[in-house]
Amino acid sequence: MKEVIVYGSGCPACHKLKALVDDVVKQNKIAANIEYSSDFVEMAKLGILSVPAIVVDGKVKSSGAFPGRDVILKLLE
Repeated sequence: MKEVIVYGSGCPACHKLKALVDDVVKQNKIAANIEYSSDFVEMAKLGILSVPAIVVDGKVKSSGAFPGRDVILKLLE
């Protein structure tokens, strides 16, 4: 099972990305645990300088962008 964390500042766009990731996972039947975090200390440890960010299994896959469905699906593979 993949561990996915969407990091954000709490803004509507960050929450919208979390909802989009949830939807992509559900539609493609991907086994994943998805969380949302606004923990700036953890973001700093991961080297995330801009949000929203997507972290999959401890690796930053996207930062400072709002990827589309196809890109999110590729990030989860």
